Amino acid sequence: GKSLALAQKLLDENQIKVRVGTMAPLDVVQAQSEVAGREEGVIVAENQLREAEDTLKRSISPGNEPGMWDLRIVPTDRPSADPYPVDVEEATQKALKSRTDVQVARKNLERADIDLRYAKSQTLPQLDLVGSYGGSGIGGTQIIRDGFGGPIIETIPGGYGDATSQVFGRDFPNWRIGFNLSYPILNRSAKAANAQARLAKEQLETSLRRLEMNVVSEVRTAARAVETNLKRVQTSRAARTLQEQRLDAEQKKFAAGMSTNFFVTQAQRDLANAQVNEVRALADYRKSQ
Repeated sequence: GKSLALAQKLLDENQIKVRVGTMAPLDVVQAQSEVAGREEGVIVAENQLREAEDTLKRSISPGNEPGMWDLRIVPTDRPSADPYPVDVEEATQKALKSRTDVQVARKNLERADIDLRYAKSQTLPQLDLVGSYGGSGIGGTQIIRDGFGGPIIETIPGGYGDATSQVFGRDFPNWRIGFNLSYPILNRSAKAANAQARLAKEQLETSLRRLEMNVVSEVRTAARAVETNLKRVQTSRAARTLQEQRLDAEQKKFAAGMSTNFFVTQAQRDLANAQVNEVRALADYRKSQ
């Protein structure tokens, strides 16, 4: 917009000079062409702005509300370029501790360690302590004979309740305790499972170390980006100031008849590029923070 305004101002000045006879009408064509080109640039920039607004709306809107798309987003604050101190060591430790991908990798390593210990235990001899305890009882009508196989001389009534009362009364307890030792011969399947578990743990350890190195590298890269983009903001701001001074000098020379449309429009373009570079550097600096 500022670049278009400068081009329009130059065109107006040229038209005034044509009317007073100090400039040929043909010289106005270059200024008119410059205005038309910058109008096209404004149209393209406005379209990019609308696309950026829609992208932001998709990010912050909870639902597809019809009224949302008609809203205009107008920034009220300009981003600042205040120095942002970065403690690389603290940021690195925070990333290694808090990043979810690192936490997942460490949990996977802990699980692999448990699997390895279990697989190793399956290759060892097994000693089991076994024991049992119970009770017994008898019930029913008791028959008393005269000698072995003799005639019945007496019966004592009884039933199922006698047996259960003897069991729960622990009248005839029985128990057993012992050790059961088993030693696998060859046990190739358990050894293979142990080797696989050990290899899986080593792979996870290597992956974790590589991930931690990548995290440290990413943090250091991000920290350098903050410093680099701050320097870019400072240098682009200085370049923009110098381009403003150059344009002012060219305009004064043009007013005195010591310059041409070409040099003025070239200074305007250089100033517009310097302004864009300053805004881009400022945006990159905020993103790097």
